Amino acid sequence: MARELNYLVDPESIHLCAQVGPLVFGLFGFIQGEDLEVREGGSGIFVAPFLAITARHIIRDLYRVDGREPPGRPHITRHDVCLFQVMDPFRPKDSEKAIWRVNRTWVSLHTDIALLQVSAENDTAKKLQGQPLKRFEWKLSPPPVGARVAAFGFPGLKVTSNRETLNVQAPLELRYFRVTQIFPLARDRGLLNFPCFEVDESVGHGFSGGPVFYENRLCGIVSVASSFAEQSWIASLWPLTLMEYSDEFDRMTSFGEFLDRGVVIAEDWLELRHRISKGVDNFGQPYLRMDSER
Repeated sequence: MARELNYLVDPESIHLCAQVGPLVFGLFGFIQGEDLEVREGGSGIFVAPFLAITARHIIRDLYRVDGREPPGRPHITRHDVCLFQVMDPFRPKDSEKAIWRVNRTWVSLHTDIALLQVSAENDTAKKLQGQPLKRFEWKLSPPPVGARVAAFGFPGLKVTSNRETLNVQAPLELRYFRVTQIFPLARDRGLLNFPCFEVDESVGHGFSGGPVFYENRLCGIVSVASSFAEQSWIASLWPLTLMEYSDEFDRMTSFGEFLDRGVVIAEDWLELRHRISKGVDNFGQPYLRMDSER
């Protein structure tokens, strides 16, 4: 059952929301013309200053806000997508909202996760630029079957506009689920052809791209969140460590360098870093694998 943040009463949920709420965001795409065409997207979370992650399929959908395919190279392109943060998640209607423009994106070929580089778009976001980003730990490997996990998202997102202003209505919600299955390499060769885990209820479309937590650690990103299925599927985080992107000096590197430098902290990185590699399946298709413990 969905629970809006302003109705939460148990101390565990209030503490989690206070810690995670300021880092979660919603996304929307837009085309500026005689009229502003807007398309609502899903959710995501900041992971480092000016860097955030969301679901790959959300970004691909927002590229097509005007019906065209994204230009440029597939791993990096410029496009009209913004994300917003609700500064007080317990009072979403009255809260200030920080708006950030997405300047660059990188998507992984091996998982449903995208990395976003953003810049401040309004005064509230500009004020946040000089403030330290709150830190939280990651769990790269999936939680065990039976584990209780928490997902954040904006299922009620509504963006309206006139020629000059945008109005964002965004009640943030928190939901709890149980892990029912783990797929170490992939669930299938179609929609879920990447490492993921299954939870016991449908999350809902607005949660796509949103963060999932286990024992107060980020453990996944919502991938398939159909309103018609009885389950949802969460992309595991460990494939993200091999995703390549260009840093501030336009030097190609991998996301794993964030973990090596301590920008992102994961309890299991030292144990996993030498076990994660690229492989080729029986059909000649590349995939990521995690070797057995050494």
